[in-house]
Amino acid sequence: MYTRANATSLYAPSTAGSLYAPITATPSRPAATRTTTSHNKKVLKAEAKAQEATLKAQQAERKAQQVAAQEDAKMKEKIRRESMRQPMYPAPLY
Repeated sequence: MYTRANATSLYAPSTAGSLYAPITATPSRPAATRTTTSHNKKVLKAEAKAQEATLKAQQAERKAQQVAAQEDAKMKEKIRRESMRQPMYPAPLY
């Protein structure tokens, strides 16, 4: 049935159905890595959006820290001024 002569032909023995089945062309790349240009564009857009969102979140966090530091400095200055105005100890009662 299957001889060396058959091995070099365009047909190889098939385990299912007919005795010989044509050899189909194999893709140049494996199916897992095959992607389309539009898919690549979508992936790149999604990555850019994610990076932009991360950058915006970082900027917002920095701004919030800056505002908190300013508020803290204002409160410290206010406390310092109040402490300068009032004596540290009560006035003696004569």
